[in-house]
Amino acid sequence: MKFAGIDLGSNTYLLTIAEKQSNHWKVLIDAIRYVRLGQQVDRTGSIHSEALLRSKQALNEFALMLRQHQV
Repeated sequence: MKFAGIDLGSNTYLLTIAEKQSNHWKVLIDAIRYVRLGQQVDRTGSIHSEALLRSKQALNEFALMLRQHQV
């Protein structure tokens, strides 16, 4: 059986996909994407459009990996 964990932070998005095998876990994917959501937020008070684009791209990549591994 496969499981996935996703951690969405302000600087990085993390994805781990693992499979339960007998009495241990085998990590299939351990991905990191640098989205830098806080880019210029201290100056502008809002999330930068480039940061939103990086975030969307990362989530699309994660969705593809999840589908490929049938999680």
